Amino acid sequence: MITNQNSEEIKFEIYLTSEYYEKPPHAQIFLNESLKFSNEITDNKKLITFTEKLNFDNKYSLRIIRSNTDEKNYNINGKIVNQCLYIDKIVIDNINCEWLLYENSYAITDFPESYIKYQEETGQTYSKKAYNRTLIFNTEWHFNFTSPFYIFIMKCMGGGIY
Repeated sequence: MITNQNSEEIKFEIYLTSEYYEKPPHAQIFLNESLKFSNEITDNKKLITFTEKLNFDNKYSLRIIRSNTDEKNYNINGKIVNQCLYIDKIVIDNINCEWLLYENSYAITDFPESYIKYQEETGQTYSKKAYNRTLIFNTEWHFNFTSPFYIFIMKCMGGGIY
């Protein structure tokens, strides 16, 4: 919703789900450097909403930081247990951005040394920077965009909506 010629009021809706054994993941949501949410995600589906006034022609970064995990959280009695925070859906300015996030977002994961060793022993490869929305261990997810958001969407789609 455009409020004047130089800025727009944008509503953000972020849907998160957690999977954990004993210790729920902690999530922080930042828009640029402004903290918008900070809490453990214990709900099966958690909706976080906030509204922000964005200035036109500025760059913005939406970041979700997943923390509160350690090595003993994922290795329970010798068995690897999923400890994930899932970004199920992000709606910005009433636009479901699911298709947009695959190309325009990334996650940087801080893997524990034992996990890296396990990956190497089993012949699997890992990357500190991944293009998905499943946050394992301690991870920082990034989505960079500009305002006006609708124009950003149009540019990502090559100028048209299908």
